[in-house]
Amino acid sequence: MRKLFLKLSLLILLLFYANFSYSLSNQEVRNAIQDWIKTQEFPQDMDELTLLIDTNVTSRGILYSYQLKLKQDDLEDFRQVFKSIKSSALDALCNNPTMLWYKNNKIEMTYEYYDEDDNIITIFKIHGSSC
Repeated sequence: MRKLFLKLSLLILLLFYANFSYSLSNQEVRNAIQDWIKTQEFPQDMDELTLLIDTNVTSRGILYSYQLKLKQDDLEDFRQVFKSIKSSALDALCNNPTMLWYKNNKIEMTYEYYDEDDNIITIFKIHGSSC
């Protein structure tokens, strides 16, 4: 899952590489995210089990939708797995220089995961205020 985050971070870095000393307005944030989304093709293989199936703009953030290539019942101890994924995502937001645009502009990042039958497995959010 860490590979997933690094891959996504590098893509975002290319589009959003800037070091703002102020936060953009909600509309500027939405426009920047939407411009990036338009450059993407879905689905995207993130790793051997995970597809990024869609990305959407939220009021001041971005919603990533993932689908796992397995059934919900095949996930052992999924709460711990997604706790670890959330922790890695927050660590990247707080400490990875490629995520500085998100952190500086107070972007809310929401992640939703579905199994191969489109059953929701988990949803979580991260935000720079948690750093």
